[in-house]
Amino acid sequence: MWSIMQRDDEGQFYVVSYGAKSTTPAQQNNTADELVALVYALKSIELIAIHKEITVVTDNSHILYLRNWKAINARIRRMLSYLMQF
Repeated sequence: MWSIMQRDDEGQFYVVSYGAKSTTPAQQNNTADELVALVYALKSIELIAIHKEITVVTDNSHILYLRNWKAINARIRRMLSYLMQF
């Protein structure tokens, strides 16, 4: 589950969009749950995110080190490649 937030003129955040996607049994065994949620959230606002600076707020410290993340399979490698454009 994710939410897209935007800052107003006073600096307060407000929610623009909520999203969620159910996972398959194979995806539930995956350790990159937060990575999958980030990819889906960015895909929902991709046209905006490419042209604007975005900030990701998460409680998963692994997301902070995307450049050092070791891709254990092709799927994670594709997700990391997608995220590197932002």
